[in-house]
Amino acid sequence: GSGEVGALKEMVYEGFGPAGVAVIITALTDNTNRTSGDVKHILTKFGGSLGAPGSVMWQFNKLGVIRVKNQESGIRNQELELIEAGMDEIKQDEEEIVIFTKIENLEKVKKFLDKEKIAVESAAIEYVPKEEVEVSEENDKKIERLMDALDDNEDVDDIYTNIK
Repeated sequence: GSGEVGALKEMVYEGFGPAGVAVIITALTDNTNRTSGDVKHILTKFGGSLGAPGSVMWQFNKLGVIRVKNQESGIRNQELELIEAGMDEIKQDEEEIVIFTKIENLEKVKKFLDKEKIAVESAAIEYVPKEEVEVSEENDKKIERLMDALDDNEDVDDIYTNIK
């Protein structure tokens, strides 16, 4: 009741969603017991389960990820310079261009984009699946409800899955 908040601790949870989908959940909490219990409860309630450390992590790479709006099409003309700056891979869809780097190259690539006046939507360290899986429409709805419930938890910071 004094209004003081304990030190925040970053937690990483590994689990499985409906259809065996791999899930990594990062959280910032001042009470690890509460957050662990909440995450486990949410996973179980929506057809998943909490995994042991290492049970899911092997399916992901921890990478620097930079997102740019797709309208910045000039970025494709600068792939060689981006590689020199530290880019490892680039993916493009209708909405965005995603640049992947090693964690240690994230800031260097972001600075290159800033210098070229290319607006960066986000730049962060993320868990990127090594292989993505497709799920049925029925399981997709179940997984969406699970993601919404996790996202509604005030301690949950990010959620990563291997869904295509």
